[in-house]
This record gives sequence, structure tokens and C-alpha cells, in this order.
Amino acid sequence: MEGPEGNTNNNEAGLSIEQARTECDQDHEYVLPSAHTVGHDSWQQVGLMLVTGFNCGYILSFSNLMLVPLGWTWGIICLVVVGFYTAYANWLLAAFHFINGQRFIRYRDLMGYLFGRELFYITWVFQFLTLLLGNMGFILLGGRALKEINSELSDSPLRLQYFIVITGVTYFVFAFFIPTMSKMRFWLGPSTIVTFAYIVILLVVLVKDGKTKTTKRDYEIHGNKADRVFNAFNAISAIIVCNTSGLLPEIQSTLRKPAVTNMRKGLYLQYSAGLLFYYGVSIVGYWAYGATVSEYLPEELSGPKSVKVLINTAVFLQSIVSQHMFVAPIHEALDTKFLKLDESMHSKNNIKRRFYLRALLFMGNTFVTAAFPFMGDFVNLFGSFTLVPLTFVFPSMIFIKVKGKKARLEKNMWHWFNIVIFSLLAIVTTISAVPAAMSEPEDNQGTPSKQKAVSSEYTHQSAHIVGNGRKMYYITFYLQYLVILLTNMGFILLGGNALKAINMEFSENPWRVQYYIVLTGAAFFIFAFCVPTMSHMGIWLIPSTVITFLYIITLLVVVINDGKNNTNRDYRVPGTKEERVFGAFNAISAIVVSSSSGLLPEIQSTVKKPEVANMRKALYMQYTVGILFYYGVSIAGYWAYGNDTFVMPIHEALDTGSLLLDKSINSPENLKRRFYLRFLLFAGNTFMTAAIPFMADFVALFGALALIPLTLVFPSLVFIRVKGKTARLGENLWHWFNIIAFSSLALVATIAAVYEIVNSVELYSFFADS
Repeated sequence: MEGPEGNTNNNEAGLSIEQARTECDQDHEYVLPSAHTVGHDSWQQVGLMLVTGFNCGYILSFSNLMLVPLGWTWGIICLVVVGFYTAYANWLLAAFHFINGQRFIRYRDLMGYLFGRELFYITWVFQFLTLLLGNMGFILLGGRALKEINSELSDSPLRLQYFIVITGVTYFVFAFFIPTMSKMRFWLGPSTIVTFAYIVILLVVLVKDGKTKTTKRDYEIHGNKADRVFNAFNAISAIIVCNTSGLLPEIQSTLRKPAVTNMRKGLYLQYSAGLLFYYGVSIVGYWAYGATVSEYLPEELSGPKSVKVLINTAVFLQSIVSQHMFVAPIHEALDTKFLKLDESMHSKNNIKRRFYLRALLFMGNTFVTAAFPFMGDFVNLFGSFTLVPLTFVFPSMIFIKVKGKKARLEKNMWHWFNIVIFSLLAIVTTISAVPAAMSEPEDNQGTPSKQKAVSSEYTHQSAHIVGNGRKMYYITFYLQYLVILLTNMGFILLGGNALKAINMEFSENPWRVQYYIVLTGAAFFIFAFCVPTMSHMGIWLIPSTVITFLYIITLLVVVINDGKNNTNRDYRVPGTKEERVFGAFNAISAIVVSSSSGLLPEIQSTVKKPEVANMRKALYMQYTVGILFYYGVSIAGYWAYGNDTFVMPIHEALDTGSLLLDKSINSPENLKRRFYLRFLLFAGNTFMTAAIPFMADFVALFGALALIPLTLVFPSLVFIRVKGKTARLGENLWHWFNIIAFSSLALVATIAAVYEIVNSVELYSFFADS
């Protein structure tokens, strides 16, 4: 056992598990269960970890992110003020590691204990969003460092995605063999040497470049007044990101007693020696290159190739250790939930489970980073949205809750001032970060890179509508196709279940659902091959409409009859309070799924002129006649029984990319190609549906993750982009409200959906007959 005082069993007979409300030592200290070490490390080890962790490769972007938007005067002022405030806020938070005899090893447990389950989940969401995004940033950072090395040594460098995958695999291996934050102790010495070696070399080159630069350096703040204001708040967010992590209680949990004093010693080391280096690199980089400084400093450096290779190699190696500190709380949460706490961390069973947990986490993060290699642009957004409350607002809330009744009036006023001011700062910086995250970097001519070519291609050869900026193009692409593929699997599963239900009515030994899933997939394939486009569906709509209304009317008659005969209906919302909250957000996601497809422009592309008026007429029909029936069935079903109870755009994309566009869609060559395309799509989807017949449980997840942005956020973004400059202030405020409110809803609903899936994961079985 590893108790909070650091009495470590060298044989590691069991994990560090301290039962809540159970006496652990002579001070009657209580600690919640954890799979990771508690109360073992020295302040020197933690201080060194903080210094090296915050002097990671991220500092190579700080000159551009922090000083270019602020200039010399305001830049230095903000560096000093924000640095002091973050040091003070963390110093204050360290004092509340023990409350009423309980040691709080997680920030979310502390907030939940003092303020209830709502703040527990809010803190959990804020922390894990920050940590996941930070880890993606580290993967991107390592990938870019490797690509820079490859670019120096090769005339034909590989794509960035290859290096992102290499980085993700390296991080996974390190996280598997070094499972906890405390186990990093043997790696901190080499990491410190590498860190300070590359920083010293970098500073030497920067000073040399600054002295030898013959042209006058430009320190002006560029852009119009609105841009300068937004960029200034983004710079403040970046300064906060460079100074704090939002996981101080988790770091403090590893310290031996006196944990408060030792944590503060570690903070003194971070905000003296550590800050000196990462502020120093930022200031010297800005001095050397001015407002034109690159967002990745090694790109600016003069000198031989060996210097750039050396610095980028050091950045990659150092990031392996640094990233582990920032992602360790996620490992701890997963390990505590899924490992066997009564066995050693290195037992055969726990090694296997840890392998799968680390692999799933880094596979997901590496895939997202490779798919969206501009995720780093969202650092300011989440830094303002999550780190400002975690660093500045919550510690003052804790002080007022714990000591407010006994504290002097001026102290309470001070902390209320912090709560109000930094809550407003979080709102303002979040709003400022949204346009920056959505903007497209410009090329040397001042126009969005490659946009004209992309827009022209899709305008003339495709029905797709491409917005300004490749970022939003790819985000929309992934969200749409994720929804469409999942929906198609849902339709295949729906058809298979319907066929199985028919078979069950006529046979006492029905076949497994997988047989019917294959039959359904084959039927869908034949239809998609013979009816290649959305427009060709015209002759099938009347029979489909007749069948639709017949089965709905029949269903309503049966449901109403059952409702009249059912006298034991239960309309209570089942589950615990947290389950009801998560269930409510899942229900909202399901309502969005039932009312929208996320592919309106693709549907509208088939409509005759005037397209806008005709599309709106069709929408009026959907949201009057259509909604009457599908809401009617839902309401009638709930009344009767209580609580007991889309793929064409992918064809179009595949056809546009693979068919011969100068020939008829029904030419022999295009028929052959269409056959293979439809076959491959439905073979893949049918296999996935048969293998994972519980895919329907993921509807709420993808509804929240994809359909809410596609339906409720992106239209307002388009309005502001197209009409924002000429629209009235009230209209712009309305659309900004929609963007922020529904982005927040998408976030919360996604978390609720993941929660439901995690709680049901033990019930899932591949190729299950269900």
C-alpha cells in the first residue's frame, strides 16, 4: 500500500487505495480511492517537474502568441500581472488541499465536496477538456518538430500526419511504461538537462540573430481596432495557458507532508527559475524578429542545419516527458475506474487493462490531431473558457465557502472582486478566441491559402458548398460524414431488427439478427446502385409516402388502444440525480437528431430555382406535416407505455471523385465504377453494423458532437461571416448568442452521451444477437 504519508510497500502488493471516510494515519486523514501514488514525492521532484513541464516546446510559440498582439509596453505589463496573479491563485488553492480532515487529491472532488455535484461535473469537464486539448497540442508539437528535422535532412519531406502518428505512438509507449506522475522521477534529470540545453542554445542563436539583423524591426501592432482588441485578449489567454495547468490538486496529491508547504515551495521554483526561462525565450524571440516572428521559433533561426536539427530533436524528446504531467490526471481517472485496485499496478491483469486504456486514449487523440492539425489554434479558446475559471475564479469561491464567515470584510471583498472580474474576463476572452479559431491563415499574397482553387472545383463539379477557410471545410466534412455513416448503420440495424421481428412472429427459432442485417445491407446496396442520386428518388417518393402514412396511422391506432387498456403507466424520470441530468442532455441530442440531418445544402442543391424560396417551402412542410407525425408517435408512445419503453451525400462525394464526369452516369464505365463504390460502402457499413449491433447507443453522442454544430452553430457562423458587417447590432448579438449557447450545449451533451456509453460498456458484446 502507498498511503498519504508515503509509506510505500516496495513490493507493490497493491495499488494506492485509501477508502473514503476510513482512518489512514494518526491525523485521521481521509483520502478518496486512487490507482496512483498519493503522498510520496518530495517538493524538489514536483518543482523540477513543473519547471520542465512548463518549459516544453510550447514556449517556441509564445513570442508570436503573447507579444505580437500586445507590443512591448502592454506585453511586459500583462506578462508581469498575469504571472503574479497565476502564482497567487495557485498559492491560494494549495492551501485547501485538506478540509475537515479530508485530503482532496482531485480538483473536481474538492469542488463537488464544497458546492455539490453540479460543480463537480463542471470542474471535471473544464479540466479534461483542457488536458485532452493540451495533449493533442503536444502530439502536434512533437510531430512538427520531427517534420522540421525531416525537412532539414530531405528535399522531399513526408506529410505532417506521419510524424503525428510517430509522436502518438511514442507518447503511448512512455505512458504505458511510466504509468503515474510519481514514476516520472527518474526521467526528470535527463529531461531537465535536455530542456535547459535546448533553451540555452536557442537563446544564443536568438541573440545572435537579433544583433546581426540589419533591417529595422517592426514592433507595431497590426490590424484594425476590433482585431487589435480581440488579439489582445487572445494574448492574455495565451499568457494564462503558459503559466498554469488547471490541475494543481492532482499534482499536489503526489507530495509528502507537509503537502501545502511543499506545494508552495514547488510553485516558488516554477514562478522563479521556470518563469525566467519561458518568459525569457518569449521576450528575446520578439526582440530578435519583431512583429514578423514565426509561430514556431526554429523556423526563424539562422545558422547551420545542425542547430535546427538539435533544437527540434531536443523539443521532441523533452515533450515526451512534459506531456505526461499534463495528461496524468486522465490516466489516473481511467486507471482508478478500470484497474483492479486490490492488485499490484504491475499485475498481469492490470498491465493488460492499462495497455488498452493508454492505447485507446492515444489512438483517439492522435487520430483527431492528424485529422485536424490546426487544433493548436483552439488553445486560446479553451484556455479562456476553462483555465480562467479553474485558475482564478474557483480558488476565490473556495476561500469564501471555507473561510468566508470568519475572514475579514476586505478579504471577502477581494475574493468577490476576483470572482466577478475573472468571470467577465473568461467571457470576453472566449468571445475573442472564437473568431481567431475560425479564421483562415493567409498566404503571402494576403488571400486564404488555396481557397480559390478549392471553391472553383466544388462549384463546377459538385453540389457541395465550401465556406471560407479550409479549417471549417474539413471540420464540416468530418462532422457530416460521421453523422451520415452512423445514420446509415442505424438504418441497416433498423431494417435488420424489423426483419427479425417478422421472423419471430412466424417462427419459434428465429435467426440471429446478423443474418437480417446482411439482407438489409444487400437491399440497400441494390437500391443505391439502381437509384444513383437524390434526384432519381422522385418516382419512389409516392409509394414511400403511402407506406409511411399507412404504418404510422396503424401504429397510432394500436398505441392508443394499448394506452387505454394500460392502467399502470409510470411517468417518473428514473435514475439518480446525475443520471437524470445526463439523460436529459441525451434526450435533447435525440430531439436534434429527429429534427435535422446536417446536410441541408446538399438537399437544396437538387431544388429548382428559386432555390431559397423552394427549400424553405419544403422545410415548412417538414416542420408542420412531418413533425406532426414523428412527434405524435413519440408522444403517443410515451403516453401509452410510460418510461418502459441518411447517405446520399456520401454517394455524391464518391461519384464526384471516382466517376468519369465527362460521361453519362449510366455509361458502362461509370456503371462499373458505381457498382464497386456502392458495394464497398455498404459492405463496410453492413459489417460494422453486424459486428457492433449496439451502434444505436451512439446516436446521442454523434447527435451532440456533430448535428448540434451543423444545425445550430454553423448557420449563425455563416450569417456573421456573410452579413455581419452590414447587419444590425441586435442581429449580430443574437447569432453570437446562438454560437456560444449551442456550442456549450454540444459540449455538455457530448459529455452526457459519453457518460451513458461508459456506464453501459459492460453490456456491449461484438456480434451480439440484439
